[in-house]
Amino acid sequence: ALRMNEIYWDTFLETIAPEPGLAEFLSALQEAGILIGIGSDQNADVQYRKLEALGILPYFSRIVTSEEAGAEKPAEEFFRLCVEKSGCKAAECVFIGDNIKKDVKGALKNGLRGVWYHPRDTEPKNKEYGFPVISSYTGCLRNIENIFNL
Repeated sequence: ALRMNEIYWDTFLETIAPEPGLAEFLSALQEAGILIGIGSDQNADVQYRKLEALGILPYFSRIVTSEEAGAEKPAEEFFRLCVEKSGCKAAECVFIGDNIKKDVKGALKNGLRGVWYHPRDTEPKNKEYGFPVISSYTGCLRNIENIFNL
């Protein structure tokens, strides 16, 4: 089972590609002085390997995994650790994720600002959802000030 797990992740990481505009989005955040972290239900080994394979590891100064937090998203413990490691107040943290229940609603429930990454939604209607929606990182660059209150 361990060898199968290694083969799976090795194969996955060889074929993974970043979403269009992701590196530019992260670079714009970094240039704006925004601290960038990641909160993941993956274990640390896989998460670091994934970020490295995508070529975006240098953008992240904080990483929280569910194994470190002792709980998966949307648990309070997970988001508490994200906020603690950020060194900011919860209301100053923006959590972008592709899972409404775990990422967005989990963030909102724990005092963070939640943003849904939903690339299949070509024309997101933020009022319909009650929180910001990003349909592409490329398109998001034009709206970055609104999402992060810059």
